[in-house]
Amino acid sequence: LGPDIVSPPVCGNELLEVGEECDCGTPENCQNE
Repeated sequence: LGPDIVSPPVCGNELLEVGEECDCGTPENCQNE
């Protein structure tokens, strides 16, 4: 994988992407902050 990969920010892929405040693994965990 490289830095040029384009994908929409997804809460649940365990990666903190642009526009995300958290990404703990699952949407449920993300909401439990």
